Amino acid sequence: MPWSWSLAFHGPAQLYGVREHRVAAKVEAASFVTCVSDHLRSQLMLITEPEQWSKLHLVRTGVDCDLFAPNGDSARPGRVLTVARLVRGKGLDILLEALHLLKRRGLGAEVVIAGEGPDRTRLEQRVRELGLEDRVRLAGAVSQDRIRELYAEAQVFCLPSFSEGVPVVLMEAMAMGLPVVATRITGVPELVDEGRSGLLVPPGRPDALADSLARILSADVEKRRTMGAAGRSRVCAEFSPDLSAERLLTLFGSNPNYST
Repeated sequence: MPWSWSLAFHGPAQLYGVREHRVAAKVEAASFVTCVSDHLRSQLMLITEPEQWSKLHLVRTGVDCDLFAPNGDSARPGRVLTVARLVRGKGLDILLEALHLLKRRGLGAEVVIAGEGPDRTRLEQRVRELGLEDRVRLAGAVSQDRIRELYAEAQVFCLPSFSEGVPVVLMEAMAMGLPVVATRITGVPELVDEGRSGLLVPPGRPDALADSLARILSADVEKRRTMGAAGRSRVCAEFSPDLSAERLLTLFGSNPNYST
C-alpha cells in the first residue's frame, strides 16, 4: 500500500524560513494541507504554484464550549486578563504602556497576565518603571481549572500580539462570554467581529489599545454581556472541535490510500 502524508499549518511562524524549510516542496508532496485561517491559507498560496491551491483547506482549531462556558457573575471591576507566553511577540509591553495611560486618565483598571516565559524579569522591571506594581499581577503558569476562574473574574480579555494564527486563548475567552480587545493581525479578524464581540486595534499602539480597553471597561454591564454573548455564539458555531474533526475526516476519506 503506498503511503501518503498531510500538513497542518497553525500560525505564521511556520512560514518563517520558507526556503530553508522547503515549505513549497512539502505542500507539493502532501496529499492535502490544512490551515487554521483564510489568512494563513492565502500566505501559502503566495509561495506555492496555483495548481497546488486546491490542496489547501480551511480547518479551524476549536475549543470545548461545554468546558469553557460563562459561570455566574464574578467579574471584578476594571479587571483585564491576558493569557500569553511571556515573550516579546505577545505585545505585553504595549499592554503595560496602555495600562499606564489608563492610570494617568484616572481609570481604575488592573491587569492579570497568566503565563510564563523568558521575558518575565524584564516585564517585572517594566512594571516598576511605569509605577504599576499595584495594578499588574504576573500570575505565572496556571492550571486549566484556574484559568477558567481567571476568565470568570475578568471584565475584558486583551491580546495585544504582534503575530498570531487564530489564538486559542482568544477563543476560550470568547466562549467564556468575555468581550475582547485584540490586535487587527493575521487571522484574528476572522474570529473577532469588530464592534460586536470585541474591538480590534492596530498592533504596537498603546494609545489605541488604551482607548479600546477604556471603551469596554466604561460600558454598562448589559453592553459587555451582549458583546460576550455574541463572541460565545461565534466560537461555538464556527470554532467547534466537532466541526473541525468532521472536516478532517472528510479530507482523509477523500484520500484513496486512507482506510478506517
